[in-house]
Amino acid sequence: MLGSLISSFRSFNRSIRLFLLASLLLGLGVDGVYAVLFNLFMLRLGYDADFIGIVNSAGLFSFAFVGLPAGLLGSRWGSRIMLIGGLVFVLIGAILLPFAQFATDLQPAWLIGSYVLLMGGWSAVFVNGSPFMMSSSTGDGRNTLFSIQVAVTSMASFAGSLIGGFLPEWISALSDIPISDPTPYRYPMQIMAFLMVPALFLMMGTSEPDSEINRSEQKGESRSLNLWLLPIALILIIAFIRMMQVSGLATTATFINVYLDTELAQPTSRIGLLTSFSRLAGVAGALLFPILSKKYSNIAVAIVGSLGAALFIFPIALIPTWWVAGLGFIMARFLTGMRYPAFQVYILELFETRYHALMSGVMAFAAGLSFALMALSGGYIITLFSFKNLFLTGATITIIGSLALILFHFFYAPSEEPKHTRE
Repeated sequence: MLGSLISSFRSFNRSIRLFLLASLLLGLGVDGVYAVLFNLFMLRLGYDADFIGIVNSAGLFSFAFVGLPAGLLGSRWGSRIMLIGGLVFVLIGAILLPFAQFATDLQPAWLIGSYVLLMGGWSAVFVNGSPFMMSSSTGDGRNTLFSIQVAVTSMASFAGSLIGGFLPEWISALSDIPISDPTPYRYPMQIMAFLMVPALFLMMGTSEPDSEINRSEQKGESRSLNLWLLPIALILIIAFIRMMQVSGLATTATFINVYLDTELAQPTSRIGLLTSFSRLAGVAGALLFPILSKKYSNIAVAIVGSLGAALFIFPIALIPTWWVAGLGFIMARFLTGMRYPAFQVYILELFETRYHALMSGVMAFAAGLSFALMALSGGYIITLFSFKNLFLTGATITIIGSLALILFHFFYAPSEEPKHTRE
């Protein structure tokens, strides 16, 4: 697996290599250490599931509502500029957030505000990463690039989750600060925040995608969908599918560490270990995607990945045991690793190149809104009902989204010629 990653990495141009390295650092910090420790940090500050849901939803609403304008601006100014700008906000938010421990009077506002900055910047990076890669590759190379990007980010997230899970216990043991104090959680978050600095410089070293690739892509766009001939309903359908599709992952990714900590009384090291292995499973899923897409198709991989992830969330809800919860989460991440690049490429290839950033923004808005709503409602569902109800709700919504994707492909998506083309 590692040899395949290195070989593929060397085959890309300089800008893509720099982009992938920046993605690695972002995965290590934001998707790794922060994903494990942020909720636990707030628990140690004395907040309950309700407030944790509010903070997470505020950040995710920021991710959602920044996504669409970030896509529009990426179409106008270029994806590289938006990638750099997004990283600046990620850096500011990541540096400020851990200092909430000392902002006693303003602590809730500090947590929400800094997380909103971080997630807004993350949205701009997320949205413009896809068109940056789409414009830098063609054909089978495109599937490979998306696969490698997801694999690199997931591998980094694996390492960050592993480190994040063990560091608080090590810091507590070395400093005699109790593990129930927020300080052992704050230090790793502060260290990881500074990984955004080299990530920013790496991104600044990139250039806009090769115009030759863009021109060759434009030659085949008689088969692509012209946005201005599309009914708004089509855009809304795609957004709806994306929103439903990620709900199961939204519930588990947001609350699995809270569930393992408060409901199943698992140590931070085990939570980090399970989270890190889920990320490693995402690497395997991402690397399997281009192989499966050649044998079947992008849409087939997207449908199977989405349905399969939902089915593996049900045991998390129904069997309150740490290893069942961990295995279910790991398998859901594995199938999501296949589903995400398959769905992303499938949808973007329906549209002209100049609309890739906009459609990436639409999908990021839908996914971010889904995460935000599940985070906001999740805290209340846990308080009023149980974690079981939350996970069952998320899995059921994902199944609905998967069925909607099947119907969309069957009734609308073009096979030979799209139904909306530019004359």
